Amino acid sequence: MKSREESAGLILLIEDNRNISEMVGEYLERKGFGVDYASDGADGLRLAVENSYDVIVLDLMLPR
Repeated sequence: MKSREESAGLILLIEDNRNISEMVGEYLERKGFGVDYASDGADGLRLAVENSYDVIVLDLMLPR
C-alpha cells in the first residue's frame, strides 16, 4: 500500500455496508488513492474534521 505522500489523493469513504465499502475501497486503492473508512455518520464526521481529504464518498442512508 502506498503512503499518503505517494498516493494520487486521499479519499474518505463513509459506507455502512461492509461488502460495498471493501469493493469500492479496494478499487480506489488499486487506482493509487489512499482511503480512510468510516462505517457510520458519526465516525465519518469525526474523520472529516480531524483530517484533510481530497474527496469524501458518502452513503446517503447512514446510521448515526
